[in-house]
Amino acid sequence: MATTEETCPSYIGSRLILLTPSDPSAQLAVGVPYSVKVDTSPADSVGGPRPPYMVTIGCPSAADSRMIPVRLVAPVSVTVTPKEKGRHIVSVKELFGARLWGSITLDVE
Repeated sequence: MATTEETCPSYIGSRLILLTPSDPSAQLAVGVPYSVKVDTSPADSVGGPRPPYMVTIGCPSAADSRMIPVRLVAPVSVTVTPKEKGRHIVSVKELFGARLWGSITLDVE
C-alpha cells in the first residue's frame, strides 16, 4: 500500500521557483522596463519543474494585470513595464505536476 508521502509528497505546492531582480540597482519607475530573473534550479531537488507554466503580473488596477501561459520551457526572465504607481506582483507557477511556484513584489514609486 502506498504511503502518504508517495501519493502526495510534502513538496507539492512548494515555493521552489525563485524570482529576483536582474539588476538590483535598477530603479522601479512608471514606464521604465524592469527585468526579473527566474531561477528554477531549487526545484531540481524534487525532479525539476515541468511545463506548462503561468506567468502572472498583478497590478494595482485589475485592467492592467496579465496572465501569460508559457507552454514548452520555463521562462528565464520576465520584463515588466509598470503603467502606474503601486504594488505589482509577478509570479511564475507550474500548472500541473508538483505545482511549484515563485513570486516577487515590486513597489513602483
